[in-house]
Amino acid sequence: MSKQQSSPVLLREDRGAVAILTLNRPDKLNALSNELIAGIMNALNSIELDSSVRVVVITGAGRAFSAGADIAAFHKHMQAGPADAIMHFMRPGHQMTRRVESYPKPIILKKAVTVRPEQESPHLLTTVIG
Repeated sequence: MSKQQSSPVLLREDRGAVAILTLNRPDKLNALSNELIAGIMNALNSIELDSSVRVVVITGAGRAFSAGADIAAFHKHMQAGPADAIMHFMRPGHQMTRRVESYPKPIILKKAVTVRPEQESPHLLTTVIG
């Protein structure tokens, strides 16, 4: 991979009936850029048609699941005007949220929580949608 190429923003690993999607922008705390949103939408579309996959797990690389919207990208769209920001930034995010909420297969959002050694056991923060 050359210096100009970057890692894919979304990784997919299938483990039996489970598709694991990993948000892969750890340097940006997995903030949702248009590229990442498109990757999630494409992956969900593909997984929906795959009868061997029964559940989707979405997790984040690095120390954060996701910081939410990529504000730097949003700012660029705002400079072009509010209509541009709505059309090219906010709308894709809303469409992805609706897609996740209405997805026909269970989606589990998962991020391990860092635990200090003096704590009794590791904890897992998991939200189930669907």
